[in-house]
Amino acid sequence: MAESTGIAREAVGQLVQLSAQKWGIGLSVLLVAISGLFGGLDTAPERATAVNAAIDAGPWKVTITGARLTRELRPMHLMEEKNYFIVVLATVEIKADRTWKFLGETVQLAPTKGIVAKPTKSLSGDTFHRNDGIVLLRDVTKIDQLNPGMPEKLAYFWEFDSTVPIPSEVKVYIGFRKFREDSLSGHMSWMEHSELNKAVVVPLVDRRDATAGSS
Repeated sequence: MAESTGIAREAVGQLVQLSAQKWGIGLSVLLVAISGLFGGLDTAPERATAVNAAIDAGPWKVTITGARLTRELRPMHLMEEKNYFIVVLATVEIKADRTWKFLGETVQLAPTKGIVAKPTKSLSGDTFHRNDGIVLLRDVTKIDQLNPGMPEKLAYFWEFDSTVPIPSEVKVYIGFRKFREDSLSGHMSWMEHSELNKAVVVPLVDRRDATAGSS
C-alpha cells in the first residue's frame, strides 16, 4: 500500500510539472487541486476510531471506554500532591498465544500539554507519553502483563500538571503489531507496525471527587 501510494504521488508530481509548463498555471495552484485526490502529498490521513469501538491490533484487541481527570488514587501516587491524574480506561484482550508483557504499548497518550512525563519515541518513530502505571480495575492492583483470552478492564495513568489548563479531550493511539519475519533474527514474530496505529479522541470527564472507574 505504501509503495503504491508513493508511486502515485511521484506520478502526480510529474503531472503537475508538465501541466504547469503546458498551460502556464502556477505550480502551487495545481498542487493544491491535485493533492486532494491523495489526501495531501506529504501526510496520510489519520485513522480515527470512535470511543467504545473494539480495535483488533494484532496480538491484542483494545476498546477505549473513556478518560477521567482524577486526584491521587491508590495504588497510584502523584509525584506532586497538587497535581492530577489523566486516566484512560480500556478493555484489553490478549490474542497472542502467550502471556504478554509491557502493556504500555497497547494504549499510548499522544503529546499533551501538561503531562509531566516528557514525550518519547517508540522504535517505530511515534511520539507519545509513557504511562506512569496501569491498574487492573477488578482488584485495583498495578500490572504490567496479561494472559491470553481473558479480556480485562484497565486504567492507564498519566500525571498532569494542575497549573496547566485542563483539556476537554485527549488523544490516544492504539499500538499495532503485525506477525511477520524479523529482519534481524529471521524468526516470525509480532513486530511494531506504526502505519496501522489508530487514534482515538476521548472526551475527558472531571472525576476528581470520584474514582477512576466511575461513569
